[in-house]
Amino acid sequence: MPIRLDDTPLTTDGPRLRDAIAAAVLKLQNEGRMLVEVKIDGDTVPDAQLEDRADDSVETNQVELFSANPTTLTTSVLEQCRGRLIDARTLQEDAAELLQRDQVGDGLRKLGDSIEPWLQTQQAVAQSAVIAGIDLNAFDLDGQPLTASIEALLAQLQELKQLIEAQDTIALADALAYEWPDTTDRWDHLLAAMIDRIESDTAS
Repeated sequence: MPIRLDDTPLTTDGPRLRDAIAAAVLKLQNEGRMLVEVKIDGDTVPDAQLEDRADDSVETNQVELFSANPTTLTTSVLEQCRGRLIDARTLQEDAAELLQRDQVGDGLRKLGDSIEPWLQTQQAVAQSAVIAGIDLNAFDLDGQPLTASIEALLAQLQELKQLIEAQDTIALADALAYEWPDTTDRWDHLLAAMIDRIESDTAS
């Protein structure tokens, strides 16, 4: 079956998925783009499964490859993270109120739902920095390297875990009500600065 890269036929040097990916990556490097999605028979193959499926035949399966501009991809992901953190902030504020009213079960559920956006944001910052060629140690924001902001976030998340394990709902509610709003503001500023840096580097 014909292999397609962004709806354009792609020629490869071999019959396996690894050959198709190699050909796509080489072609995209010359165009300043990057491979972002692989579909086989209409289903997206998760990145974690690509190595296991590298020997899949491209002659008996329909293979579609998709690319993106690195700047567009990274800035879009970071903007999405800003939106998710707004949602996380609301969830954490709701969790604090529920905990203060001694509705512990509901409060912990709200808190649990708020954690994933933070983890996704931390991962997105690290991955976007790699794609954009940003040194997190050298990128200074308000006198602090981004690595320090990431480490501080992970420490805060660990603190939440410890408070939950200790069943200290009073301290947990206080942290959510009085500490995490500032953390959200700081990370929104961080994400905006990264977006500006990536767009500036592309324009220069």
